[in-house]
Amino acid sequence: MELQIRGKRALIGGGSSGLGFETARALVKEGVDVTLIARTPSKLETAHQALSEISSSVKITTVVGDLSSPRGAQVALTKALESIAGFDILVLNSGGPKPGDVADLSLDDEQSALQTNFLSMVALIKGSLDYLETSCWGRVVAITSFYVREPAENMVLSNTSRVALTAYMKSASHTYARSGITFNTVQPGLHLTDRLRNLRKGRPVREDEHIGSPEDFGQVVAFLCSSQAGFINGASIVVDGGASRSLQ
Repeated sequence: MELQIRGKRALIGGGSSGLGFETARALVKEGVDVTLIARTPSKLETAHQALSEISSSVKITTVVGDLSSPRGAQVALTKALESIAGFDILVLNSGGPKPGDVADLSLDDEQSALQTNFLSMVALIKGSLDYLETSCWGRVVAITSFYVREPAENMVLSNTSRVALTAYMKSASHTYARSGITFNTVQPGLHLTDRLRNLRKGRPVREDEHIGSPEDFGQVVAFLCSSQAGFINGASIVVDGGASRSLQ
């Protein structure tokens, strides 16, 4: 399917690896210029090279930035806008918080998770609306977690911080419904990323385990950024291979 977004521009948080990178790859294949924000210069360089090999006509921009705090997000956004004139697509993605249950975690842990997975993402949204509203066309997609739908006992920080962002995105979808900007979240289940490998502490994937492909996930996000998805707004799309049990 031709997604009709060739020539659009996307800003992608955490775009140097994992689900963020695969989202960038899917968008580049559709002819979208992408700007990647991540903390590690070497990973950004590797991502830049890999994406450049897909298309010579698409512009790839990288920005070294730390999205673990609202201030860091604002600085990263400012740096990005020094290199690009604006953007039409914003993909919200940040590193997942550490695991732990209620008894294990401190208030400082909760504050840190909220800074990284909620408030910093809000800072990116607020800093982007002027650009998106000007064109009367925009896509904001947040990569969250299926734990928003079915909280896991040992993933309390992810459960709570990503629920906050999901609620914020739903609120924004109503506020800007007539502006041409859509706000949706994608809730990944288990995908074979470095994040999953770290959580499993080296435990290999068994043949009977149903774990998703990051590349397939990126294509789902790309569709939500498409022209065809213009009437999908305020939705939370689960991409978990059927692992969750809830109806919604």
